[in-house]
Amino acid sequence: EREVYRTPQTGGEITKSLPKKLTDEQENCVRTVGRAIDAGESRVFLIEGVTGSGKTEVYLQTIAHALTLSKKALMLVPEISLTPQMVRRVKERFGSGVAMLHSALSDGERFDEWRRIERGEAQVVVGARSAVFAPLDDIGVIIMDEEHESAYKSETAPRYETRDVAYERARLAGCPVLYGSATPSLTMYSAALRGEVQLLELPEAPAVCPRKHVLHDAVIRGIHPVGHSFTVIFEEIDDGPGVENILISETVAV
Repeated sequence: EREVYRTPQTGGEITKSLPKKLTDEQENCVRTVGRAIDAGESRVFLIEGVTGSGKTEVYLQTIAHALTLSKKALMLVPEISLTPQMVRRVKERFGSGVAMLHSALSDGERFDEWRRIERGEAQVVVGARSAVFAPLDDIGVIIMDEEHESAYKSETAPRYETRDVAYERARLAGCPVLYGSATPSLTMYSAALRGEVQLLELPEAPAVCPRKHVLHDAVIRGIHPVGHSFTVIFEEIDDGPGVENILISETVAV
């Protein structure tokens, strides 16, 4: 007999993605956290970056660095609704070695994902706050996106603060923990100001011109006949956390 796992749906076909070219600030973040992974140091980093600044790509390339050392990675997102989106991004980069954990899974799906992790068949775990307890060994890095979100606090028994559990797991595993946010919590930001946490900044979004703007400029210059309506198809380019590249259809009157 052959055991077949139930696979949680992430929506649509998974297409392999390649690492993107990093800005100098992104490269500095990946390199700094990478050194801590290499040294097996349980250091704490806070990456502050505006929406669209490319934090997700920093996360992905940091995870890739850990995997090259035969380490594993744990990535936390605040909302269950964001988990499938982030899992899709991670699976596009790392393939079938990605497991998903959150409370919206069926009992069977959660059981199978848990066993995959426990058996060492998953190298990357992505999930909401409960995923912080995933039975992952040989952790190379823990990433907690949007660390300021109140959803990370469990209000029912067992009550816990995910940020603190992630810190303790990183300490025990001897690996860095990377917290990310466009609007860091007062707790984390004050710790960074005191030098207890290393602050990494992504002050600007990469210079990207969505096709929407190009097409609208073409209309303004009179390339399309005036007085007609047509449908513009463009990609909304956003590397913000948990946001996929979304294909949008828009009707424009000219």
